[in-house]
Amino acid sequence: MIPDQSSTCEIIYNLVCRKDKQLVDLDAAQCLYAGIWSDTGGFSFAKSGDTFRTIADLIDKGVDNQLAINELSSSSTKYLKFVGYGLYESAEHFGGQVLISKLSLKKQQEIGLSPEKYFLFTKR
Repeated sequence: MIPDQSSTCEIIYNLVCRKDKQLVDLDAAQCLYAGIWSDTGGFSFAKSGDTFRTIADLIDKGVDNQLAINELSSSSTKYLKFVGYGLYESAEHFGGQVLISKLSLKKQQEIGLSPEKYFLFTKR
């Protein structure tokens, strides 16, 4: 655990950026943004301004902040099913400190989700 970091994705971003900031492309930026948003309760539990500097970097890479917040805050039935299946398929690691989940494209299609709708927050 790194006490001054608000989320696993913030830690990952900082580790990757130490090597080469260009390694974080738009797809990675969108995933990192969603992870930080989720782990911080929609930024309510950010531990420092560093979290918001990271978010600013991700926005500079093309993440559309308003679209992302709107989509991530959605409570549609499809989205809730997506979260439910994701949690159901998850596994705890490191004594419950890390939760890893996957949801196959087939399962997403069964639910009626478009992955792009929930994970691509690009400027239009």
